[in-house]
Amino acid sequence: MREPRKNLDVNVIGVLNILEALKECRSEASFVHIGTTTQYGTLIYEPADENHPEFPTDIYSANKVVGEKYVLLYSRAYDLNTCVVRLPNTFGPRAAIHSPNFTFNNYFIGLAMQGKDITVFKPGEQLRNVIYIEDAILALILAAESTQSSKGETFLAVSDDHYSVKELATKTCSSMGGKVNLINWPEDLKNIEIGNAKFSNKKIKSVLGWAPKIKLEEGLELTKNYFSNCLEHYFNDE
Repeated sequence: MREPRKNLDVNVIGVLNILEALKECRSEASFVHIGTTTQYGTLIYEPADENHPEFPTDIYSANKVVGEKYVLLYSRAYDLNTCVVRLPNTFGPRAAIHSPNFTFNNYFIGLAMQGKDITVFKPGEQLRNVIYIEDAILALILAAESTQSSKGETFLAVSDDHYSVKELATKTCSSMGGKVNLINWPEDLKNIEIGNAKFSNKKIKSVLGWAPKIKLEEGLELTKNYFSNCLEHYFNDE
């Protein structure tokens, strides 16, 4: 939101540049565009699937929508091996855990690893979907390799389970340290809260045969084991 033109340049113009290169080279390469579940905004039905309308509430998500539509358009118009995989809040080793700007659950991990409180706005019952990085990568690779099935398609690669924000904070603290601190909602943030974010992974399971394997608790332990050995490198600029 602070740099809308830069965001447009990266998430729309950058995508268009890649698509133009693929078209001009008549390339048979696979191009998997990574979308985000934040493209949906407030849901009108649950769980949302690939056909749910999109109501983005921030510049990043709006630009992701535009970039995605270019990917699908070029697939149809120029017969390119392109597809879209939309991911939820992805966590795990090497994530940016130092700032709330790079998914809330990774920020929770950064706070917990430092033994700090995780702040959650009351009551924290809104549901979210999170996925471990290895499951996300497997979905992307499978989409890239399965061009006959994935070409021109959109998939939601989300986990089977949904957790409240408070539950995610509590489980993170149980695994890594710190404690959960419930506070009132700031007035300036109430208007952008989208409520529950529940999604379906039925399509990617049936079309590509993908399914998430790493449960939340296991993913948190794997993440803790990684950051325990290099935590200082993720906060050395602060």
